[in-house]
Amino acid sequence: MKKINLLFIKIIKFYYLSLGLDSFMAKNIVYYLKKMSQAGKTIICTIHQPSSETFKIFDKICILSQTRVAYFGPREDALTFFQESLNRTCPPLTNPADFYMVILLSILLIIF
Repeated sequence: MKKINLLFIKIIKFYYLSLGLDSFMAKNIVYYLKKMSQAGKTIICTIHQPSSETFKIFDKICILSQTRVAYFGPREDALTFFQESLNRTCPPLTNPADFYMVILLSILLIIF
């Protein structure tokens, strides 16, 4: 009898996680992935235009602009980073994820 070695993968990657889903389903999937991360799995995913509720579920975020890292760190610290480094304030009742994208797009429009 052969001995079989099992390799348990602890990193799970999802690309365009919310593609084709409504915000309710996207939030449920992200919530489930958060539970998996709390169980010791490393979850890496891309998400496009998350709702503010879905965005709040993430612990760490990496925001890219033109293949460069614009921000990487705790989600809670991103607002402060953008406000202090770019002197821009997120308007009340605005989804922070939308705010970051608007800021980065406005910088790109100025550059080009």
